[in-house]
Amino acid sequence: MRARILIAAAALLGLAGCATVSEPRPEPLTLPPVWRDVPVQTATAGEGWWHAVGDETLHALVAEAQRQNMDVRIAATRVLQARSLVAEASAETRPRVDAGVRGDRRRYPPLLYPGFDQPAPASTTTLFFGSIDAAFEIDLFGRLAKGVSRAQDELHASESDVRTVRLAVTRDLVAAYAEARTAQERIRLAVEVGSTAARLNEAEGRLVRAGLTTTRDTRQAQDLIGAAKAAASSAERDYSLAITRLALLLGKTPVELSLPPTSWAVDPTRLTIAADLPVKVVERRPDVQAAWLRLSAATTDIERARLERYPRITLTGALGFASNELNVWLVRNALAWALGAIGSMPLIDGGRIDARTSFAKAVRDEYAIAYRRTVVAALADVEQALAEWQAASAVAEERADALVRRRLDLDATTRAIIAGRTDERQRIRDRLAMLEAKRTQAEATLQRVLAYAAVHHALGR
Repeated sequence: MRARILIAAAALLGLAGCATVSEPRPEPLTLPPVWRDVPVQTATAGEGWWHAVGDETLHALVAEAQRQNMDVRIAATRVLQARSLVAEASAETRPRVDAGVRGDRRRYPPLLYPGFDQPAPASTTTLFFGSIDAAFEIDLFGRLAKGVSRAQDELHASESDVRTVRLAVTRDLVAAYAEARTAQERIRLAVEVGSTAARLNEAEGRLVRAGLTTTRDTRQAQDLIGAAKAAASSAERDYSLAITRLALLLGKTPVELSLPPTSWAVDPTRLTIAADLPVKVVERRPDVQAAWLRLSAATTDIERARLERYPRITLTGALGFASNELNVWLVRNALAWALGAIGSMPLIDGGRIDARTSFAKAVRDEYAIAYRRTVVAALADVEQALAEWQAASAVAEERADALVRRRLDLDATTRAIIAGRTDERQRIRDRLAMLEAKRTQAEATLQRVLAYAAVHHALGR
């Protein structure tokens, strides 16, 4: 008997040695050393990048969106779900204790026993059982531990998903806020253009009535008035759309949100980009981290499927009372106990384990491709965002220079009027040109802020 036990134990240890062979873990991708035509700088840790915009209202809205955005809250609930699955998987590695009460009334038919000529008569009996049962599976080959590891990978991936959603919400909120403030500025400029064009129309009208010019100049002034009204209407539409997006990002309805008009100016010297190495970006991007963790979990699923072939050993125990009379059920003589062990392993399963293993491999291959796609997309996001940033910065600087030139023109015209070399109409035209330069500069600043937000989102900040 002892020899047979030793042989069985040796066989189990041999199977354990086979089961320790793990599926090869996926290798990270080889990344480019630097970005194309972009100098590498070391990013410094500190307050959120949106603080560089210099708007306290924006800071408050970002903080509110991080708490109240619906997508963020949904992602947070998935973290809670994943934590529950980790707790469930961990519970599988610990003993289970159940309490039960059962009552049976049984009838036994007449039975013929060996050595007796007549069968025993039919009988009816009642049995009462009450017990506490315990079971504990010995994780001999690590199948249960791998289940815990797989659940933990999914938990960490869910936490990375929350960070991914927050990054996107911050980028979108900064963009929507910048669009709303730019639309307000465009409305203000359109009103000023309309009033300035009306002054030009009056001046041209006086000259027409005096016979010093033609009605062509007055029609041009009237065209400017009409264009200003159309520009104001377009800006009001854009403001309404931006407020709607802001409200959605904040988990509100549009009627609950409004932005009081205010002067909105962005200091371009504060909008700086530090594009650190691609490897640092990939390590920081939460969507890449989530893709890697899910690939790791899928690899663990292959190992768990393979371990289904190996034996399972479960220790069992029970302590309770059994009696055929309810009034003597809980007495010492009715005490019953049992200790045991259950060993099992599949011999013929019709190919079920092979099918599960093949399925797990296919899922792992899918996640491997998804991981590679996520990394490549992250690198492309950064390259594209940096290109957009450089282009937007160049345009914004040119528009700022153009505004300076228009202001110089207006100052020169004012001096010429004082010297008697020109009239008021030229100053009005120069003012209209300056207002147009302000509008184009505001739109260029908006594009720069949008590119600034896109770069930081692509860098995973």
